[in-house]
Formats: sequence, C-alpha cells, structure tokens
Amino acid sequence: EYGSFFKVKTYEVGSNPENSKLMDNVIDYMNSDVTTVPFIVIGDVQFTTYNKDDEIINENILKAIVSSYENGNPVDNIEDVLVKYYRNYDLMISIIIIIILALVAGMVYASVKGKK
Repeated sequence: EYGSFFKVKTYEVGSNPENSKLMDNVIDYMNSDVTTVPFIVIGDVQFTTYNKDDEIINENILKAIVSSYENGNPVDNIEDVLVKYYRNYDLMISIIIIIILALVAGMVYASVKGKK
C-alpha cells in the first residue's frame, strides 16, 4: 500500500555479525538503548515490537511512514549510519592492542635503559 513511500530493508542480526554491528551502530545513531528485536526504524521514529494483528502498532508505523515522507525526512537512515557513523569494532580493538603494545615496549625500553 505504501510502496511508493519506501523500500523495506530487513537485517537478520541473530546469526550475522555484520548486521549485528549495524544494529549496534543504528542504536547509537538513534541515541537509543534498545536491546531486543524487532527493532524497526522509520526516519527518526523507532519501534521495538511488532505484531501484525496489533492495529495500534500498525497505525503508528503507517503514521511514521507518511509523516516522514511528507516532511521530506529521509526514511532510510542506514546510509547515514554506514557512511557517517559506522563504528568498526575490529579497528577499535586493533588500536587498543597497538597502544598496549607500545606502552609495554616503552616500559621494557625504560627498564633496559635504566639498568645500563
């Protein structure tokens, strides 16, 4: 019914580490504290539950879609997250390891130099 407004994108986070990272980054981007799925994001509105038979949830989701479309807000924030805000855990871990190794090397160097 609202296919002209948006394209639905789904991401399996339970068995896909990359999608799980993406969800973590979307949660950070949205300044949210969500820890469960489903996690539905429409523009700047989020839903943390869904039941196809729940008329109130369905109505609120449709309102968010129409409102975001009418206000010219980008419905898809995923591209913003991927381009501007993507937190790379592997890079952060690598940097921390390098810092630790540099500190250890500095301590060893200072210890050896102090003995001379």
